[in-house]
Formats: sequence, structure tokens, C-alpha cells
Amino acid sequence: MKANRSKDARVQYRKAITLSAEYYAPWKQLLELNAETKDDAQQEKDCKEVLELFPSQPHAYFYLGSIQYRKKKYAEALVNLQTASDYNFDDPAMDHEIRLMQIECYRATGDNKEADALSERMLKIEPDNLSIQAGLATSLLNQGKEYYRAEQMMLKVIEKEPNNAEYLGTLAWIEFNMSDYKLADEYMRKALTISPNNAKLNERMGDIQFRLKNTDEAMKYWNKAKSLGGGSPELDEKIKNRALKDEY
Repeated sequence: MKANRSKDARVQYRKAITLSAEYYAPWKQLLELNAETKDDAQQEKDCKEVLELFPSQPHAYFYLGSIQYRKKKYAEALVNLQTASDYNFDDPAMDHEIRLMQIECYRATGDNKEADALSERMLKIEPDNLSIQAGLATSLLNQGKEYYRAEQMMLKVIEKEPNNAEYLGTLAWIEFNMSDYKLADEYMRKALTISPNNAKLNERMGDIQFRLKNTDEAMKYWNKAKSLGGGSPELDEKIKNRALKDEY
């Protein structure tokens, strides 16, 4: 293992397990090697066996939850990740990874309350974590609250990642919801320069142009969003009426 011969190491650890399956140390190393070699099929099999033998050790729950997270089986992942957290007493790095995955799982399953609460706790520990800040700002935006706080978080994020189209688009949409359409236009143009064929960004740029009373420009962006696919359910109505919903 120290010589980075993962394949050979796995063979030796399996021999050790065959001789003494009730001894946890080789199982722990084997799970680590499975993760390093990205052998998810074998990892799932080994994790399930470890859970039967050592139900109070965190590692199998963690690796199984990680696989489920990558496979987008978020509800199942949450159960195993939480159990791993409950049994983990001496591995801060594992706990950190668990929290990050839990936030994404909560968001994916629509539980923004839990995701936001966990994000707030994580930001107290890691105040400069950009992905957590961006996720929380986006959540506040989607819930239609604390726009100013969301704006300030995204400004800090974009200062560190000025070429991230998703982040720029989020900030533009925050400004739109704060009725600062000129600033929204500025950030959205930057986002579209980086990602010109993003349907959501084009549709939102159309909304911004409409609020700026540039109806022809709005139509141009709405029609492009439609041609790209992936627009909102209201996009056809905007195009048909040449206006946002509250204007027709």
C-alpha cells in the first residue's frame, strides 16, 4: 500500500480477511483501496459485508453513502451518511466530506430547510467555502428572502471566481429580484459571454431586457432560449404575448 501498488495490496488484505474476517483493520484498509481504485461494484459488496460484521464502524456507511450520492440515490445516501456521522468520532476529514454531501442530498430532495441549516453551521467553520456560500445564496433567492444577504455572499464568491457563468447568472437574478435591472443586465452579459448557449441564462436575460423596456431585445433572448431547449414553463407565453406574465 505504501508503495502505491493498490492492486497487490488489495490481494494481500483479502488474504488477511480470509484468515481472520473478524479483525477490522484489514477491512478498513480494503475499503480505502476500493475507493482509491474507484471499484464501486466491489466496494458495495464489501461494504455490505462489513456492515454485518462491524455495524458500529463508520467507514462502510460512509463509502456506501458516497456511492449512492454519486449515483444520485440521495434519500438512501442520506441514511448511510448520517449513520457514518453518528459513529465517526475521530476523523474530521470524513465528517467534512459527509456534511458537504449531505447539503447536496438535502437540496436534491427538496429539503432546503435542512440544507440551509447545515450550510449555516458549515459556514461558521469554513466562512470562505465558495460552493456552500453559492448554494445558500441560491436557496435564499429561490425562497424569495434575504436578497441583500444573498447578494453579498455572491459578490464574495464572484470576487474569487469571476469567470463562473452560473455564479454570475445567480447574482444577476438576485439583482433582478431586487429591481436593479441595469446591474442585472451587467452581470448577465458577463455570464452569457462565458456560456452563450445556456437556455436559462438567455431566458432570464430576456426578462431583464423586458424590464429595461427593450422588448425586441427580450424577444431575441427568449427565442434563443426556446431554440436551445430547457426554458421555463412560462417561456412560450412570454414569446406569444411579448411580455412577462404580470404584464399580460
